[in-house]
Amino acid sequence: MTLDDELRSAFAQEAATRIAPPPDPDGLIRGGRVRRRRRNLERAGAGAVAAVLIGAGGYGLLPLRAPHDPGPASRPSGSEASTSSPLPGRSKLAAGTHRTFVGTGAAGERIEADFTVGGGDWSEGDFPLVSEDPGSTFAGIGVYQPQALAAGSA
Repeated sequence: MTLDDELRSAFAQEAATRIAPPPDPDGLIRGGRVRRRRRNLERAGAGAVAAVLIGAGGYGLLPLRAPHDPGPASRPSGSEASTSSPLPGRSKLAAGTHRTFVGTGAAGERIEADFTVGGGDWSEGDFPLVSEDPGSTFAGIGVYQPQALAAGSA
């Protein structure tokens, strides 16, 4: 007899003498519930950590936004609004039509454009800017200087 045959017969004899215990459904159910609770706690913990990180990131970005409009109480009123420039370091631009330098032509001639502004909150500079409140959002007029233009036949 070979070693394989001897081992096979010994294991078969041992298996025939053993009695398998009956399944324990209560223990299986209890183990499944424990695993489910542990998994749910891990998921809730990961969600809480993600919420804290997102909240902290959002809170950290708050100072980067422009401040909100504090309301009409902080705006200049009456004659003060008409004499001072709405933006510090810039002179006031009167309402009406103005001419601005756009660029130079191929022969070196000066190219200018007309623009019209209304209201009294405009400030002069490289290009006109308007703001209801210093430090709040701005709007302005910009002129792009073309490098080349297509010919009529293009």
